[in-house]
Amino acid sequence: MRVIMGMLHSISKTMDKLRSEFDRKENYPETKPEMREVLNIASEINAVMLRRNLRADVEEEWRLLRREVSVLASVYYLPGLRP
Repeated sequence: MRVIMGMLHSISKTMDKLRSEFDRKENYPETKPEMREVLNIASEINAVMLRRNLRADVEEEWRLLRREVSVLASVYYLPGLRP
């Protein structure tokens, strides 16, 4: 569980960076590297979540977050996360 918590902390910081960079630049193409970083971390979390059986509420929260990350990825014309 510590591994997942560390990854969640990382994705939170990376999402903050993406938000900050987008607010500053207001340009999707210029913030694509930050979005790729979000996707890389989210992919790692997704791999762990798919391998483990966690509480239903944890899995539901991840499902919702995974969907939101995938929608955001589509704005950047990047592939989303696999369910």
